[in-house]
Amino acid sequence: MSTENGGASMPRATLTEKEAAAYLGLSPSTMRRRRAAGRPPRFLKMGSSIRYTKQDLDRYIEFSTRGA
Repeated sequence: MSTENGGASMPRATLTEKEAAAYLGLSPSTMRRRRAAGRPPRFLKMGSSIRYTKQDLDRYIEFSTRGA
């Protein structure tokens, strides 16, 4: 994502584990289990905090959708 400040990237808005779980309709403990097992969705580790981007959550939903 480019900005008008010389093309530098701006940080994307992130969601907490609890917010991401609610967005996906999962429990925070399910998010923790998936993360520990190395399963999607992708996450960011910022210090001791875990964060998710809406873009990564939407990508997870898209790839998890099954057609008839």
